[in-house]
Amino acid sequence: WRLALERVREACVVARAGAVVVRRQDQGLLANLLVVADALVAAPGGAAVEVDWAVRGGELHFRYGPPGTDVWAELFEPLPAPAAGGGGGGAAAVLRSRLNPALCGVHRALLLRPGLAHQRQAYGAALQRAVRVRHPGVLGAVREAEGRIAGRRAVGVHKRVDTPGVRKAQAGLGLAPVAAYVAAARRAGEALGPGFAVFLATDDEAAVPAFRDAFGQALVVREGVRRTAGGVLPGGVMNEVHTGPGCSLQDAADVLADTTLLSRCDVLVHADSNVTLAAAMLNPAL
Repeated sequence: WRLALERVREACVVARAGAVVVRRQDQGLLANLLVVADALVAAPGGAAVEVDWAVRGGELHFRYGPPGTDVWAELFEPLPAPAAGGGGGGAAAVLRSRLNPALCGVHRALLLRPGLAHQRQAYGAALQRAVRVRHPGVLGAVREAEGRIAGRRAVGVHKRVDTPGVRKAQAGLGLAPVAAYVAAARRAGEALGPGFAVFLATDDEAAVPAFRDAFGQALVVREGVRRTAGGVLPGGVMNEVHTGPGCSLQDAADVLADTTLLSRCDVLVHADSNVTLAAAMLNPAL
């Protein structure tokens, strides 16, 4: 209850703010994008929303470059300037975490239900209105993959790598094996009709060969993307791309490209994740 009350208090402050500054939280890229979505929806009309995604050094999750890297400026255009005379008239608010409980942890599955489609639509409209990708690698990767899918209906699959942390964040506190994703993608594709494509977005290195064996030329997957075996690294760190050694801005660009492509599919096969939730916001029809 204490955390819930704190979120209510923060939401009230943001709703009256003259401006909102979104600080990076030490989480992955899409978790941080959901904070920006919350700010865009919760801030009063015309209030300036600014994003501070500077890498400070010492992060466990938000490690997309050396200290000083402005991850937002590398990936996105600046947010639109506010309308003259807008805002709530209050002091600037600083937002460091998601306000809506349905954007967090095991509650994310709630926002994918039909009863909360209006919330997905509100977040999606805010993101589509204000957020513009500028990173040439992201734009090029999206164009290339869409060219391979062109003319076919597509099943989007987001297969998360298996770590104790990922399992804990699932509504069912577990993850299905790769074979279950393959079977679900096949059923979804058959429902779409002959000639379907399967777009696979995954940080699980075991998923790509399994899907390639199952779908052959129907599979569209981006090559050269870093993936891991999962589990736990020495020291107890979860073996995910953004927590493992060598994480860089390219990893942020890769997950952003994959999320964009998932949002343009006709149906999704997925676990609970910030990637899936962001894709469903960008395309509430999913």
